[in-house]
Amino acid sequence: MKLIKKLSLPMFVILLLTPIVSVSVSAEGETGSEDVYEEVVDPNYVESEVLEPETQSSPGYVKGGPQYDTGGYWTGWKIYSKTRMSDVYGPTVYSEEAWGPGVLNLTTALSVSNSYTGTLKVAKSALDASMGFNVSTTYSRSVSYSITPPPKEQWQIIYKRRYDKWKVQQRYYIHQDGADHYTNTYQTVYPKKFDAFSFDYIVKAYR
Repeated sequence: MKLIKKLSLPMFVILLLTPIVSVSVSAEGETGSEDVYEEVVDPNYVESEVLEPETQSSPGYVKGGPQYDTGGYWTGWKIYSKTRMSDVYGPTVYSEEAWGPGVLNLTTALSVSNSYTGTLKVAKSALDASMGFNVSTTYSRSVSYSITPPPKEQWQIIYKRRYDKWKVQQRYYIHQDGADHYTNTYQTVYPKKFDAFSFDYIVKAYR
């Protein structure tokens, strides 16, 4: 059945209505993983930030080798750029249902998480510091949402998790002669940060 009403809730906003039909569920009752599926909100949204300048770039720099560099020689990875991508949604979760007339209320604590995909080459602590949040943590949010199905209709509450998403490029470098020299070797990682829940409902049946 076609969705006929929408309401997006920020993570700190709680709707409290006195229920006639009230249900409480635990996050443990959910099935599937919140990170398996992504729905792109706006595929044309891109915001980029280059964190390291190109002035020291020297692809394949190997001058003399480490034995000739009294200033130290080492190799490693640095975060080179960040691109703010479109927000994404996790999968739809089908929750409580009831027949009208009455108020159907969902009150629960839901598990949410920040995560990343791709290839992480820098230390996770370095990625955390660059992003400004822990990229691999799980916690819970309390939510409450109410709908009022009319007589002879069965409604069901559904919701999705919404995430902020970035594309982070890491670049391989060689430190020699007292400077970092970038190569043309890159690896990409995609951090996601939980933003909010988006609630909705569907009409399941009539009688």
